[in-house]
Amino acid sequence: CHIRQTAGIYWAAQEMYNLASIIEVAASMGVDVSSALDRLKRCFEHLISSDAEPSSVLLFDEIYGGVVAQRSCTFSNFGNYMYNDHHFHYGYIIHAAAVVARYDVGEVWSTTHEPYVLELVRDIANPSYNDSRFPFMRYQDTFLMYGMATGLDHSQDGKNRESTSEEQHAWYGI
Repeated sequence: CHIRQTAGIYWAAQEMYNLASIIEVAASMGVDVSSALDRLKRCFEHLISSDAEPSSVLLFDEIYGGVVAQRSCTFSNFGNYMYNDHHFHYGYIIHAAAVVARYDVGEVWSTTHEPYVLELVRDIANPSYNDSRFPFMRYQDTFLMYGMATGLDHSQDGKNRESTSEEQHAWYGI
């Protein structure tokens, strides 16, 4: 995987999405995508590895119940630690994992990594009120029917409906 070591989760996720898109196009033309799938799998492994760069490794936050990609409270990485934009960031990763699951010949990778992918789904779109680890629909206002980009940070303008295209992509990935 060629994820830049200091790129942060958003840029790493976009690189994974780009590779996943290439795989989808190539597979639709009958091209063997096995080596590209292996590369995409390595990208995912990078994100869950304890050896990865701290700005792009995924960790579970016990306090607020979510997946974060920062160990300190800063606005680098678009405020990921403050729960900003998770549905944008993680939507790309969820989509990439779905591409691996669709085109990978074996089911070993998908079966092994499904719990990690479901953690990302639950972080952005948990459908259960009874889940003790994640809040219900953290990034979706089910009354207004749109996503909210701002996480824990207070904003005078509300919760910020930012990139609707990235938001829709997250729901497509799920």
